[in-house]
Amino acid sequence: MAQATVSARIDSKDKESFDKFCSNASDIEALKKGIEQLNAGKGIVKTIEELEAMENG
Repeated sequence: MAQATVSARIDSKDKESFDKFCSNASDIEALKKGIEQLNAGKGIVKTIEELEAMENG
């Protein structure tokens, strides 16, 4: 597939947010680790009601 460059003028705060979004490798690694754990049968299954009860104490 051919590559192309796209340029845009955006607010500096929006650029900061976008840069943080693009450089969030630690979150991606955590997601990969979580997926590996689930695939290995090491996950915990809870219903939404159980999660809400845990949150509300």
